[in-house]
Amino acid sequence: MKVIMLMTFLSSMTLQAQNFTKITNDPFTMDGGNSHGIAFGDYNNDGYPDIYVSNLNEKDFLYKNIGNGSFARVKNNIVVDSEYNTASANWVDFDNDGDKDLFLAVGSTHKPENNVLYINNGNDKFKLATESKVGDLINYKGSTESVTWGDLDNDGDLDMFEVNWKVQPNLLYINQGNGTFKQDSISGITNNLDWAITANWIDFNKDNQLDLFVARQGYPISAGNNNNIQLSSDNSLYIGTQDELLNNAFNQYDPLVSSGGNSITSSWGDINNDGYLDVFIGNFDNQGNFLFLNKEGKGFERIYNDPVVNDKAFSIGSSFGDLDNDGDLDLFVSNGYQEPEKNFLYLNNGDGSFTKVNSGIITQEKTINVANVLEDFDNDGDLDVFIVSRDGNNNLMYRNETNGKNNWLKIKCIGINSNRNGLGIKIQITYKKNGESEIQYREIHQLTGYGAHNEPVAHFGLGKIEKVDKISITWPNGVIQNFSDLGINKYFVVTEKNEQIELFSH
Repeated sequence: MKVIMLMTFLSSMTLQAQNFTKITNDPFTMDGGNSHGIAFGDYNNDGYPDIYVSNLNEKDFLYKNIGNGSFARVKNNIVVDSEYNTASANWVDFDNDGDKDLFLAVGSTHKPENNVLYINNGNDKFKLATESKVGDLINYKGSTESVTWGDLDNDGDLDMFEVNWKVQPNLLYINQGNGTFKQDSISGITNNLDWAITANWIDFNKDNQLDLFVARQGYPISAGNNNNIQLSSDNSLYIGTQDELLNNAFNQYDPLVSSGGNSITSSWGDINNDGYLDVFIGNFDNQGNFLFLNKEGKGFERIYNDPVVNDKAFSIGSSFGDLDNDGDLDLFVSNGYQEPEKNFLYLNNGDGSFTKVNSGIITQEKTINVANVLEDFDNDGDLDVFIVSRDGNNNLMYRNETNGKNNWLKIKCIGINSNRNGLGIKIQITYKKNGESEIQYREIHQLTGYGAHNEPVAHFGLGKIEKVDKISITWPNGVIQNFSDLGINKYFVVTEKNEQIELFSH
């Protein structure tokens, strides 16, 4: 395989206030395309997350992480040899064989197409999956914007929800456990004709049943020739049940699903460290964005007075992450899908409220941005920022230089009875701060915002905390593993049913 390798060059422009450095001469930042989605995943199992960038109407980009703080573009490989209309992509070990396969969400609004799945054979080799191999998963011609993976039936393998845009049904595929999928026709969540854009598997009420959130663009349109048929315009939350189904029993008057909005991006994270997932929803056409606090799984409270919801833009990408490693989740929002706009960076004040950062190149450059990911690509303990851009603009990469100023912890989970990806796992850490016990909580899910997929690794900033008293991991089947008296500034790996926690090694 031919690989183009260029060493990373760090530009002299540095975000002094937030300690970011813009990288300008890495292959990732030198390729202009019509980029829409970005997916991180360690496809060659060398310990460093690689990048796949999806492009519309041109070949996609693959970048191998070469472990020294830079990437090498891979050109001669089956996964980038063909030209698709790829809206988004994700790395996922759908067959639980220990390596990450690649799924492409494909489909033009003018010419619906089949999605594409590449099966990882190891040694940087992939093969194109066929319908005879994986069943229903790739047999629907649609305009797919994104997909999200989760173990809906808690049987140890991953199922998939497919979001189709422009008045097409969304689809749910159930993994049969033998590498094939069957389209679901029972749950009743795939009948809506709407303008869905993205979806998230989450367990908002912590009952160990996955719930599903669907963000909709919200156009008040009609179907076919009947102008009286009104399509869904609100976002939806479907509740998982013990019958391993999904239903629409969530309170229709809750602000989460009754606030309207032309929603195009959604990200979930525990912003006030109370152990429940809150949600940011980004809207476009200068509508203003949404922020909802989770009321201990009983509903949501809409926040009206915060910089996060006061700004207006064409927001399309969003990610929660502790960018300054101080112990709470910050928020980065990428804007400018139609014309150049500034991006938004909000730092958490420690109580779930935010302060907007108005200085530094990361918030002052006007670019045409789409998806963004916060990812520790160099394994130094802090989250870096990656943004993909459309219309031939180069993609953007900002290295975080926070390392060493605050402490951190990273945790990767490998399933045995559960899915190997560790998706759906809940991780809570406990420590003492100023003599009081405090927690941080994460759920492992890949999709964030629009078309962005993270490596399934939990990152925690710790500030000046010097010891974590307890790590509690809840597997999708409800089994809990606890580990006590652990050090800091470490990357731990937990394997299901293994009583020992291990240090990550390359």
